[in-house]
Amino acid sequence: VASFTLLGQRVHLLTGADASAVFYKSSDEVLDQSAAYQLMTPIFGPGLVFDAPVAKKNEQLKMLMPVLRVEAMHTHAAKIVQEVEGITQSWQQEAGVEIELVALMKQLTINTASHCLLGREFRYELTDEFAQIYHDLEKGIHPLAYHFPNLPLPAFKKRDKARVRLQNLVGQIVAKRQAQGGSHSDMLQSLMDSRYADGSKLDANEITGLLIAAIFAGHHTSS
Repeated sequence: VASFTLLGQRVHLLTGADASAVFYKSSDEVLDQSAAYQLMTPIFGPGLVFDAPVAKKNEQLKMLMPVLRVEAMHTHAAKIVQEVEGITQSWQQEAGVEIELVALMKQLTINTASHCLLGREFRYELTDEFAQIYHDLEKGIHPLAYHFPNLPLPAFKKRDKARVRLQNLVGQIVAKRQAQGGSHSDMLQSLMDSRYADGSKLDANEITGLLIAAIFAGHHTSS
């Protein structure tokens, strides 16, 4: 165990198997990870995930689960195949194709995530704009944000502007779906249909924040 001061805050470092076991196996009631993730609050939104009380955070995370279960994966599989075929179809016409594999996998992953989680509207109507929004949100994850998430830095200003724009887009698509009806097999629809234990619906801020959380959780690891 070691302790030191970093940017005015006291930091405690635990190393070794025993210390790691305590850290990773403790419940949120005993050792809440939220304090370490306040840098995500401007990205996910106020009152979402790590900025929510433990009980409410657990409710929110449970709302993401239905679209990640095996039954839902059956509907996602065809979309994933479609995305893979779409990004590789030009290779058949070219000889000696060279690709930057990490960049390609990131693009494939974001295409797949927007298709399976956000829905067809984002994937086929807003692909370029969503990619830029996601890029600006991602750039908001900066070491300074652990301690000073609201400094007037260009990256933080772009982050906040992107968050507002994405919520506007989500709100428009939610309103459009509610007006038109129909069936949609994606996380956006699942969140639109979700309810808290008290029966209340998710608002546009909450739907947007949970969608962002789902994509951030899997983008880099999947790539």
